[in-house]
Amino acid sequence: MAGKKTTPISNALARAVPDERIRAEAARLGVVQRKVKVKVVPLVWTLVLAFQSGHQRSLAALREAYVRRAGHSLARSAFYKRLSSKLAALLKALVVASLEETGPVLGLPSGSLAGFRDLLAIDSTVIRLHDLLEKSFPGCRTNQSLAAAKLHMVMSVLDGSARRVKLTPERTSDITPWKRVGKWVEGRLLLFDLGYYGFHLFDRIDANGGFFLCRAKTNFNPVLVSTNRKWRGASVPVVGRRLHDVLPLLQREYLDVQVEVSFKKRVYKGKRTSAKRSIRLVAVRNVETGGYHCYLTNVPADRLPAEDIRSTYALRWQVELLFKAMASHGHLKQLPSEKKAVIECLIWASVLATIASQALYRLVRERVDADRHLPLLRWAALFGRNAEALLSLVIGHEPGAERALLEHLLREAPDPNRARRRRALPTPPAALAA
Repeated sequence: MAGKKTTPISNALARAVPDERIRAEAARLGVVQRKVKVKVVPLVWTLVLAFQSGHQRSLAALREAYVRRAGHSLARSAFYKRLSSKLAALLKALVVASLEETGPVLGLPSGSLAGFRDLLAIDSTVIRLHDLLEKSFPGCRTNQSLAAAKLHMVMSVLDGSARRVKLTPERTSDITPWKRVGKWVEGRLLLFDLGYYGFHLFDRIDANGGFFLCRAKTNFNPVLVSTNRKWRGASVPVVGRRLHDVLPLLQREYLDVQVEVSFKKRVYKGKRTSAKRSIRLVAVRNVETGGYHCYLTNVPADRLPAEDIRSTYALRWQVELLFKAMASHGHLKQLPSEKKAVIECLIWASVLATIASQALYRLVRERVDADRHLPLLRWAALFGRNAEALLSLVIGHEPGAERALLEHLLREAPDPNRARRRRALPTPPAALAA
């Protein structure tokens, strides 16, 4: 972006992925070589933005987009040669650096969740690949696809932005990339499904000052050691009894108790020790079936009431919207190559596109009236439709078109139906309302 007039849009994108960082990382990783015609900054932005637009996702289309913006001709072989493992490493490094510098959360928690630094959802999505990539990315469902990758993501449900990303073969379990959680969970509430269920993970999150909320497995049947709420009248005694013996006897809407669990810790210096931990269990009655949904958490009852557990856990589904946006509008699942390096380039470029999209989302959010709401999927579709124009603005020389483009984004991003405000990010559900 150097050498031309900057604009609010180009400034937002430059803060997310600075040109100087692209050049520095490219030099460090050996992507840039002397007497090589390819310009690394236009190449990165072409992969990030050009793949988001249009109907045909092909390497030929990417090359044409690069040639139009870079201002010089480039043979197909020369372009394809640049989509290498070194370029993939560069794109990954840019992702890691950008996530480490993510701005403050848009819309801090309020109401019963006030005090948490962020609300994070953890999940993964599977990306089907060409069968020739079976050795690099072995798949689980070989009757559907021999090769598949799994993209693991930690997302802030308050503003729809990624916080951490990892890429593995599909056969890697969901919980494996997050076994070594660190201080990044401190003060944050993590929401995840049964794919991440594990007392060792719960223990690690708690030890690092974080909080978790997860569904309990149906076969989880602990002894109830104490209650977090007193009920009036002749209530069913629960302390000292097993969960599955108690639930059929209850008529109350909530059961809020402490249970004690035993688990094996990871092997350390050749030894594997056992541990015990008290965990809060909240059972919420389903009014339609009469049964109970059970949740496990380490958030104290006086900080997160049982009445807010279910609606708080429902926030986890926002990460599904992010994956849907990347698949449908970011074309993450349309990867036209059977070469590992090319696939990795396109996947990390897609993640960078999500980061760039969120940088613009923040810009638009700051300029749109507070009573207007910006749904994540609507924004992702709008970003994809305007990716070509954004590419022209970033590496082209069209600052005069910026005002019209910004006005277009400000006009089209908000949901026109104000009655659907609860479905839009960053508006929280009832559990977060003050």
